[in-house]
Amino acid sequence: MNLDDQKVCIEYPCRWCYKVIGSDETEMRAAIVEVTAGACEITLSRSSATGKYLALNVTVQVGDEKTRIAVYEALCREPSVKLVL
Repeated sequence: MNLDDQKVCIEYPCRWCYKVIGSDETEMRAAIVEVTAGACEITLSRSSATGKYLALNVTVQVGDEKTRIAVYEALCREPSVKLVL
């Protein structure tokens, strides 16, 4: 089976969780609130062994795939965010 041939079926609207990774929690939270217009739930996921990086779980209600991807791309553009999963 080739994974490239499979498309995941997501039923919208739904709650979608992004994992946002960076080094400054305050700046990350501010950026997330700005991107989502405050319509999100942010919880601390974990931090690296050295404490240099941390991950936040960001849950957002998305109405369609276009919105889900737009939020992902906006989070990726934020300077305080190193990675979005």
